[in-house]
Amino acid sequence: MKGGLRSWFAQVKRVDYPRTLLALCVGVAGALLFLWIGAPMPWMLGPLAGCLIASLLGAPLAAPTVFRSPMAAMIGVMLGSGYGPQLLGYVVNWWATIAGLLAFMLVAGAVCVAYFRCVARYDFPTAYFAGMPGGVVEMVLLGENSGADLRRVALVHAARIVFTVFSIPFIVQWVEGGQIVRSATSSISLLDMRADSLLWLLVTFSGGLVLGRLVNLPARYLLGPLILSVIVHISGISTFKPPWELVALAQLVLGSVIGCRFAGSRTVDILQIFLASLGSCFLMILLSCAFAFGVSHLTEYTLTELLLAYSPGGLAEMGVLALALHLDVAVVSTRHVLRIFLVVICARSLMPLFGIKRE
Repeated sequence: MKGGLRSWFAQVKRVDYPRTLLALCVGVAGALLFLWIGAPMPWMLGPLAGCLIASLLGAPLAAPTVFRSPMAAMIGVMLGSGYGPQLLGYVVNWWATIAGLLAFMLVAGAVCVAYFRCVARYDFPTAYFAGMPGGVVEMVLLGENSGADLRRVALVHAARIVFTVFSIPFIVQWVEGGQIVRSATSSISLLDMRADSLLWLLVTFSGGLVLGRLVNLPARYLLGPLILSVIVHISGISTFKPPWELVALAQLVLGSVIGCRFAGSRTVDILQIFLASLGSCFLMILLSCAFAFGVSHLTEYTLTELLLAYSPGGLAEMGVLALALHLDVAVVSTRHVLRIFLVVICARSLMPLFGIKRE
């Protein structure tokens, strides 16, 4: 834990505060604009759009990554609050959704690798890691020493998350017939939280950070607090829910970080990556809609819940969307955790089959 704190405080000292503050100001302005025009998910999509446009225009922004680790921990606590004692009663009914997830991963991976190889004309190692429905960090780490263009792989996955986070709320709005929750927040206020609920929120936050470091979990800032929060809620020790202020703040930071990922890159390079990614993201979202539609007819889960569960976004991003839209967070976040592990295992196992060097 001390090592983690030292690392974080060292990062704090290196922060370019003027550029980071500018990014957050742009994010807040984007959120207020999206609130004013009545767009869905304004606290995430507004900052994302604002920071992305500002980055493309060459504004001197710096991603507020210093806030990402504590915010990821808070998001983990929030996602864990979506679980409850009733989870153990219906977890046996998850087999169909998990089977659908595995099938979606295999089909989406094959289709998108072929797309990047044949349409975008990437070399095979780059196409392989760019086309896998995994996370940015996982695919870049797997692609080391493989001959893949890791910068392009990272930008492709970042662009995929941008397109997914921006398009899914509008798809949900269309599926729900316009009945989307525009405020995208919890009804509970921080000022109205009971003392014991606030205490458990802080315990799961800090204890989860310790757990993630001790167990050396992947994405430990997110998964450690998530696991501890799940344990607290499943056991019935507490039923606290995150206040709307923290849900909005999490979306603001996430949206700003995603929008700033392209800061410092040449506009021409960004547009080329975006054009290449647009086709693959369209294919992935189309496949996720098809699988979600099919599985929703085999289970009691709604099309909207499964759409978020199968969407090619990140765990944190899709989990926050589910939380803000008052959907079953357990269904969404559990599938994304499984997707991360399954993609890493499958992608690594198949590398020798395609002649890709593996450490």
